[in-house]
Amino acid sequence: MLHHVSLGVADLQRSADFYDAVLRELGYVRAWADSTAVGYGHPGGGDKLAIKLRGSAAVAPGPGFHLAFAAPDRESVVRFHEAALRHGGRDNGPPGPRPAYGQDYYAAFVIDPDGHHVEAVVGRPGSPCKRRRRRSPAGSWPCREIGYHVVKSVPIARPGTPMPENTDDKFFERADAHITLSNEQAKDETRGKVSASMMYATARFNAWVGASNCESGEELASARDEAIEYFVGQYREMLTENLDAYIKNFDEYMQAAGE
Repeated sequence: MLHHVSLGVADLQRSADFYDAVLRELGYVRAWADSTAVGYGHPGGGDKLAIKLRGSAAVAPGPGFHLAFAAPDRESVVRFHEAALRHGGRDNGPPGPRPAYGQDYYAAFVIDPDGHHVEAVVGRPGSPCKRRRRRSPAGSWPCREIGYHVVKSVPIARPGTPMPENTDDKFFERADAHITLSNEQAKDETRGKVSASMMYATARFNAWVGASNCESGEELASARDEAIEYFVGQYREMLTENLDAYIKNFDEYMQAAGE
């Protein structure tokens, strides 16, 4: 379906060094280059990926975006991951099977020097998270494409707040219900105790979400690390953005919270 993809980068030489190294391990080469951009593709063919110099204006897409490159074999996936870490990339998931994505799905995930999420994969993926599922109140087994954004609330989400990506129109209503319950409990207990109980309840529920989409304990065990990576990553994004919102609007938010 896609003809090509372009990524904006802050430092062309830095990014070219990164993509030269990682794509070489997958059998891809430079298709062309000039002073402002570099294109990559199959040997003897046109470009399928271009990195374009955008300086300080270069901003990686938000949660939910990642770019996956087809690899010829598992060994090349491992080399891709190693090359990425040697050339300014960050680990976002080590090489290994991803049974949640397909029976033979083998992949590695990294973040490039500009913050783009990049993957190398070999195998038969089918569709993301394609396997027999039992529906739960939280939906189906989570995969990388879900990418929830943060609820920016004070201390309950206000009407008119932009809707997080890939959520339904009841998202804020459910979030507000949890926040309201915690605020009620905080009248009789310390905030630390309420916070600990809320985190435990979230972990327990999400463990059930994962288990309800598996046929056996063995299948759940094979997907365990993938689930942890997903849920911890989502929590980190949400906590980071909420903390940043409180830093930016500290006086207003704390006054609204009655502090």
